[in-house]
Amino acid sequence: MKKPSSTADFSIRLPGTLTVKKHTGTYRTFTVGELVTPLADFKVIDKWVEQLDAGTYEGDFWISRLEPTSRNWRTRVFIEIQARVLDYRLKEAEEPTTSDGATFPERDPLDDETPPPARTEVASKRPAKARAAGASGPRNRRQQAGRKDDRLEQLIDLFGAETAELISAGTEPVKLDSTVDRQLLRQQIHFLREDLRYTLDLANQHWQPPQK
Repeated sequence: MKKPSSTADFSIRLPGTLTVKKHTGTYRTFTVGELVTPLADFKVIDKWVEQLDAGTYEGDFWISRLEPTSRNWRTRVFIEIQARVLDYRLKEAEEPTTSDGATFPERDPLDDETPPPARTEVASKRPAKARAAGASGPRNRRQQAGRKDDRLEQLIDLFGAETAELISAGTEPVKLDSTVDRQLLRQQIHFLREDLRYTLDLANQHWQPPQK
């Protein structure tokens, strides 16, 4: 994708409909939004969109920048306007929409960013020492404490100390920082949703732990 030849900086609040679609790419599934407003239609690739499930969302959007981009595909050139959304307020999503037969493949936004750091997913890490099944007594308690420390260390590595403490407690909502690099954010989202069964609270823009 070419760098935008010009940008427009401003701040405007617009009502709109955001259609979120999931695509398969090199770095696992990626997310792209298509925003329809009374002013115009825009592509939305801001990192916060990665947290949303596929579907259609009504809401208000604070647009801070417009960036014209172009791409070549086969023998044609496609022009689109990307909107940078500074803030948003969404309602509950409708059912995911089926593909509308786009005329060209979507590009993963990660491909246009600086090379992401190589990180190991927290779910793939395991304690170095094997735990003997059925152990009891003080040794077992020490092993359990060791596993808890290992778990917290893994969470800190993925989320940072403050958020890791909240996740470890499992009683408070968690708000992700969408300014971190995109691949790390994807790993955080995947871990919360798939491993811990957190759910996204659209109104408050944070992740809720599962009910116990």
